[in-house]
Amino acid sequence: MKLIKGMHQAAQGNGYVVSLYIAETDDEASINIKTLVRSRAIDGLVITNPTFSPVYLKELKRYHIPFVFIGRPVEEVPFVDNDNVEVGRIATQHLIEHGHKKIAFLCGPQRFTFCQDRLSGYKKALELARIPYTETLVWRSEILEEAAYRLIRDQGLKEEFTALIAVTDVQAVGAIRALKELGYRVPEDISVIGINESSLAKHFIPSLTTIDLHEERLGYQAVCRLMEMIENDQDVKEPIFVEADLVIRDSCGCGLERR
Repeated sequence: MKLIKGMHQAAQGNGYVVSLYIAETDDEASINIKTLVRSRAIDGLVITNPTFSPVYLKELKRYHIPFVFIGRPVEEVPFVDNDNVEVGRIATQHLIEHGHKKIAFLCGPQRFTFCQDRLSGYKKALELARIPYTETLVWRSEILEEAAYRLIRDQGLKEEFTALIAVTDVQAVGAIRALKELGYRVPEDISVIGINESSLAKHFIPSLTTIDLHEERLGYQAVCRLMEMIENDQDVKEPIFVEADLVIRDSCGCGLERR
C-alpha cells in the first residue's frame, strides 16, 4: 500500500516505527484511539479518511497526543490532503472536453469529507461548462467493488448517460463489471474515470483512466508533519496539499470519436 510505504519511509529515516491499526467505523476507530492514547504507548497518530463527525477528537485533545489527518477534517486541526474539489473538477472537465454532457457520478458515503469535496468539484466543472446538474445522475455506494457493482447493475438502465466518474478506483472497477453485464461497452458506449491510481488501474481491462493522488507522498508528508509536532511540542495548523494528476488510459475512450 503506497500510503503506508510513504509513512514508513519518513518514520524509518528518523528513528520512529509505524504501527498499523484498521477500523471500519468511527466507533471502532474511537475505541482503538482511546486504547492507544490512554496506554501512552505511542508518540503520535496519523489518521486517514476523516468523517464529518469524528467522535475521537475530544479524546485526542484531552490527552494532548500529537496527530495529523490524511484527508480534510471539519475542525481546524493538522492535515495533509489533495485538493479534492480540484480532483473532482479535473475528472469531470476531462470528460466534458471529449464531448460528454450526461456524466454520472458514483460517490461514496456522505460521512467522508473527500467524497463530498469530489462531488463539489464535479458540480463546479458542470457549472463552468454550463451543463445542468442532474441530481438523478449522482449515486452513492460504500467504497467497495461489490457495492458499486450492485448499485450500477440496479441503476444503469434507469438513467441515460455517456460517461461515469467513480470517486475511487475500486468503485470504478465494480461499475465497469456491472456496465458490461448490462450490455454496455467501456469505453465505446460509456466512458469511465476512477480516482486513486490504485494497483487495479493499470491491469484492469480496459485499463483505467484515473486521478493519481500520489498516496506515497501523502503518507510521507503526514509523518514528517507529525514528527515536526512531536519534536517541537507544538501544533502546526497549516495544511499540506499534494497535487493530483490525471492519468489517461483506455477506459475514458479519448482515442474514440465521440458521439
